[in-house]
Amino acid sequence: MISKTGKYRIYPILGTIITGIAMVSMTTLSASTPIWLICVFLFVFGAGLGLIMQVVVLVVQNAVPAGEIGTATSTNNYFREVGASLGTAVFGTIFTTRLTENLLGVFTGAGASPEGASEAASTIDPSTLNSLPDEVREGIVTAYADALAPVFWYLVPFIVLALLLSLFLKQIPLSDQAGLVARGEAVSGEEAERLEAAQRGVGRADGVSATAVAADADPTDTDTTPLTR
Repeated sequence: MISKTGKYRIYPILGTIITGIAMVSMTTLSASTPIWLICVFLFVFGAGLGLIMQVVVLVVQNAVPAGEIGTATSTNNYFREVGASLGTAVFGTIFTTRLTENLLGVFTGAGASPEGASEAASTIDPSTLNSLPDEVREGIVTAYADALAPVFWYLVPFIVLALLLSLFLKQIPLSDQAGLVARGEAVSGEEAERLEAAQRGVGRADGVSATAVAADADPTDTDTTPLTR
């Protein structure tokens, strides 16, 4: 679609809206949520991200000269990896903290001492879960669901911020110099580096050609053969 219309600005906007809808929907997850509904939420979430991630790469590559596509792509990938690592660490910590508190409540409610509840919460595994009484097992499943769903509320402000930023995205005509970028496709890291190297090589070749032409046209280079009578 991008290669046919030349327009890409609408995709990040739609992507953030769809991702936000999926994010809010996942805040309703509970122990009784059917698997098929969870799959629907995840599908919508993935569709929204798909409209954002790859198009952002295209936007970055299209906004720089062809000779800098490799650098721009590497920079984009770097910040994406840093953001993913920080996000996983922060929100993973929030989930783990809430889960530990919920599990302590389940085990102490079942009659365990605070020390025993703390040990059980840190060593629980699927085999141990299956051996527990039904009431305790259901409490643990509920504890996981109750710890996970609220975490998505912490992500909603970031989606809103992404939507606001996407609204300020400028529609730049697709480049006619950057190969795949001109066809509306994002160039991969290695291909971007090869393209950047090729553009630099063309630049050097043009510089050498210009120097050679200037030397041939040098007015100081005149014929000094003596005239004979």
